[in-house]
Parts: sequence; structure tokens; C-alpha cells
Amino acid sequence: ELEINVEELKQAYIQLEATREQLIHSERLAAMGQLAASIVHEINNPLMILIGYMDMTLMMKDQIPDEGHQYLNVARRHADSMIHLMQDILNFSRNQVIPFGSVEVNDVITHLVAFLGNILRKHITIEAEELGIGLPSVSGNAQQVQQVFTNILTNAADAMDNRGTVKIRSSCCSTLDVRSKMKEIDQHSAFSETEFESHLQDSRAFVCIEFSDDGPGIPDDVIADIFNPFFTTKPAGKGTGLGLSICRTIIERHQGNMLVKSKVGQGTTFIVVLPAAVKVE
Repeated sequence: ELEINVEELKQAYIQLEATREQLIHSERLAAMGQLAASIVHEINNPLMILIGYMDMTLMMKDQIPDEGHQYLNVARRHADSMIHLMQDILNFSRNQVIPFGSVEVNDVITHLVAFLGNILRKHITIEAEELGIGLPSVSGNAQQVQQVFTNILTNAADAMDNRGTVKIRSSCCSTLDVRSKMKEIDQHSAFSETEFESHLQDSRAFVCIEFSDDGPGIPDDVIADIFNPFFTTKPAGKGTGLGLSICRTIIERHQGNMLVKSKVGQGTTFIVVLPAAVKVE
């Protein structure tokens, strides 16, 4: 009985530590989100004025030399990049209420491959030939689910230096399957098993989407931080470090999880786990 009590105390302590770490993480995210939102507000207004004046100047084609026109176009493109950055920061900082509906994951993948494949075809190959038949619908927001998938694919293209293949698979998973995947992944997931436990009901079905690339892989000393806000391994000016943090927030709203398995030199696999809209009979 004493051994049982000691083991129960150990498990309670582990859960308490996990909860404490999650609270600290949430407080940090909230503070960073408030700071980021205030900075964006101060930057956005003068930025829009600059863009307006650049657009008006670009319309004066006959009054500026070709070289000046070229410089203005470069400046305008960088201004657009800043607008996208501002939007990413706002998406990260806001606790948005988004409309949910019935989402067919395979339809989102097929649409995304057709759209993004045309853009990335010269650089990488996207294969979506192993999509599960008869997958249950997911309760969620199709646009935000697509945003998560897009971020994973573009990150893969960047990691592979625009040379390689990404394979997409989708399947229906039971709670047991998800538990097994999380144990295999160990700590490399957006949410730990303790944090995700409330969603792992025995009668629940999940849709699992895997994105596997043949890139360089993620080093062990980096992979634990990839979901942290503002963490990036990209060169300065190439990434904000908010992409996967925003994905984490979106997946949390969908009561799902994101798992990552990677080995240096052998590629990386992201697994998006989303609860199905139906239960297992």
C-alpha cells in the first residue's frame, strides 16, 4: 500500500509540474501578445501612410526614371512583408472567436496542393497520394486548418532549400492510435499527453494528417523550441518565428495536437491530430 501511495504521489507531482509549466507558458504568451499588439498598433498607421505614398509615386511613371521605379518596387515589396508580419503578430496576440463548421480534411489538402503546388512546383514536389477514403469530418474552421497546412509546407520548402519532396497522408485514428503516436514522439509535440488528456476519450475518433519531407531534419537541441513564439532558425529577415506558434494556437482551438518527429539527415514529419466530428461506435 505504501508503494502504491508513493507511486500515486509521483504521478500527482508530475501532473502538477506539467500544469505549472503550462500556466507559466500561458502567462508568458499573454504578456508577449499584449506587448506585440501594442507595438503593431504603433507601427501599422505610419506604415500604411508610407505604402500609400509609394503607391501614388509608382503611378507617376513618366515623372520618375526607370531606376527610381525599380527601387520603389523593391521598397513596396518589403512594405508588404511588414504588413504580413503585422498580421501574423495580431493573429498570435488575439483570442479570436472563429466560426466552426464541418471540414473535410481531404478537400482542404486537395485544394491546397492544387494552389500551393503551382507556386512551389519549380522548387519542391508535393505528393498527396495516400489520403484516407471515407474520413470523418472535422469540426473546425477550414481557412485556419488550411493556414496550418500551408505553414508546414512552406517551412518544409525552406528547410529543404527548395529541393525535395513532401508526402501528405491522411487517416482516421483511434484514441489508442493517438496515444501510441504521442509516446513514440515523446516530448516533441505542441501539447504534452497531460495537457491533451482531456481530449483523449476512449470513444473519440481523430483525423491524422502527416507531412513528411526528405530534408535535413531538425537537430535535437532545436526541436523542443520550435513551437515557442519568436523562435526561428531562419536567417535574419527571413522568418518571424511566429508561424508554428500561430499553428499551435489554431490547433488548440480545434482541440487537437501537433506532433513532430525528425532525425538529422533523414527528414522531418509533422503530424496534425484533429478530433473527428463523430464518435467511434
